[in-house]
Amino acid sequence: MSVPTTIYNILDSATTTTVAPFVRPHDKDFPCVVYRFDGDSFEGSRYGDLGVRRTEVTAHCLARTLAAAETIADDIITYMDANEDCVRITRVDREYDPSYDGQRSGIYDVSVSFIYFEG
Repeated sequence: MSVPTTIYNILDSATTTTVAPFVRPHDKDFPCVVYRFDGDSFEGSRYGDLGVRRTEVTAHCLARTLAAAETIADDIITYMDANEDCVRITRVDREYDPSYDGQRSGIYDVSVSFIYFEG
């Protein structure tokens, strides 16, 4: 299975809300999880062997209320802690964007950053 597919499956299993890479689908409303790949690195690589692949990911838990965004982030963290041996959560950040879509109240973003290990 590819890394993007694996990351999608992990996040989709962790929450019942919409999960999508890079951008929220326009036909879906909030709350949702939009994730991005921050980069891959390879530990212990040498000629003929890539070593352990480290994929850094940030999952943005987006909602109209802070409580809803926090709940989604907590669901993801709890699921990963209980079910994913190859994941290390590295940080949680919180932001608010008052003009996300220019029409309604802003969007709360509770971001869960983690590293997925493969290899």
